[in-house]
Amino acid sequence: MKFVRRLPKRIRFALVVVGLNMGIFTLFRIIFWLLFRPATPDAHVSEFFRAFYLGFRFDLRLSLLICLPVLALSWIPFLNFVRSSLAKRIWLIYLVAVGVFLVLTYFVDLGHYDYLHDRLNASSVEHILPLGIALR
Repeated sequence: MKFVRRLPKRIRFALVVVGLNMGIFTLFRIIFWLLFRPATPDAHVSEFFRAFYLGFRFDLRLSLLICLPVLALSWIPFLNFVRSSLAKRIWLIYLVAVGVFLVLTYFVDLGHYDYLHDRLNASSVEHILPLGIALR
């Protein structure tokens, strides 16, 4: 634990944010598996662990990409959240907005899979873009 205390505040903050994101993403992955487990009753346990491992790697990459702007731009003095209360509010708004967007995306993915038995992908956006038609 002494090692963690010696890390700069920015790095400790990034580790906390990445840890929280990984927890949320893992929770959504487990919920998805629990909801749709009956769809693949003959899947082998090794396939499950391989899929979970690949999902974990994707989620870790996504979590690190979310923290990258915070770490990269916090070197600018007015965006340094360690010293500026305005920067704290800016980064909090950024993290909350990204978090809300990702949670909504996970909910849409769950609904999309439940309705069409296909994961959400880029071709799904084509159906949303003509907004007037999509809302009807």
